[in-house]
Amino acid sequence: MAASRRPGKKMVSRCNPQTERSTLVFDIAGYSLLTGLDAGKFVRSAIFSVGGHDWCIRFYPNGDAEESKGYVSVYLELISLTADASACYDLRLLNQTTGHSKIFINQKNPLPFTSASPAWGVQKFKKRSELEASLHIKDDRLVIEYDITVVLGTPVSTSETMCQIEIPPSDLPDVGQ
Repeated sequence: MAASRRPGKKMVSRCNPQTERSTLVFDIAGYSLLTGLDAGKFVRSAIFSVGGHDWCIRFYPNGDAEESKGYVSVYLELISLTADASACYDLRLLNQTTGHSKIFINQKNPLPFTSASPAWGVQKFKKRSELEASLHIKDDRLVIEYDITVVLGTPVSTSETMCQIEIPPSDLPDVGQ
């Protein structure tokens, strides 16, 4: 049997996804004024533009549905629905005492944001009583941060020849016969 030889020409094509990163900060001053909202009612941050799309943070102080009442719900929402988007994110809360933020959700794999599913988040993010007893609320203030990475596209370069080496045919006898 003849030994297999690799070709002398090597071609390469690269896929290098491009992204845009940003941090969205929703500073809720007067947190206690929102605690009377019914389940399913929310407040929305101002609109942020990242990766050519408009985004906001939705905060439900008493859960986004009756089954999540007593919890807070938090979502990242795609506002501009003219095109689908793909994004990953970290959801953080600011520790009001230290000034440092802590990651609570680390969504490493990009999620599809579409007109059918424009928002991703957590229905039962934290029990409201636990949040209110934590260092994340101080002086009636809560700060929510989303570190968002929007995938802009996946450009693929055309193939290029990395090297081309002419390998002469072997003049050695095939010992396998």
